[in-house]
Amino acid sequence: MRRLSAITHIAETEEQARRDCAHGFEEIWNYLAHVSPLPASEKPDVEGMIDDAIASGAVLIGTPDTAIELIRKLADQTGGFGSSVMTLTDFTTFDRQKRAVELWAEYVIPEFRGQLQPVREHNAWARDNEWKTSTMAEINAASAKYAQQKQAQQK
Repeated sequence: MRRLSAITHIAETEEQARRDCAHGFEEIWNYLAHVSPLPASEKPDVEGMIDDAIASGAVLIGTPDTAIELIRKLADQTGGFGSSVMTLTDFTTFDRQKRAVELWAEYVIPEFRGQLQPVREHNAWARDNEWKTSTMAEINAASAKYAQQKQAQQK
């Protein structure tokens, strides 16, 4: 089975991911452009370099939703693959890398293992049914009955 690997950094927001990568992106990207087939950037600033890298498809910098969207797109383009590997670089600090891995584990992996489907189905059921109305009616009836019993005991 084929595997897909991409240099990846994700955070809670795209803005946070980009800020995180400003830490070491320029140095690492310039190095990779000289020792690998990754494209060099002619941009004079880190923001422009990050834009170029993302536009080239050579890196994934964004949110868990960005990662999920890209993996689905690549699966469609390739006819599928066995797994997607999150490749880390020193674009950011250890703590932010660790958080990126946590987000990958919390959001991206469950999306493709089907672990979120039961939760989504339950949420849809809860939104689309009248269970809350009938449950609240039962709670209110039980509360009223209790209040009546308590009042009767006090007499």
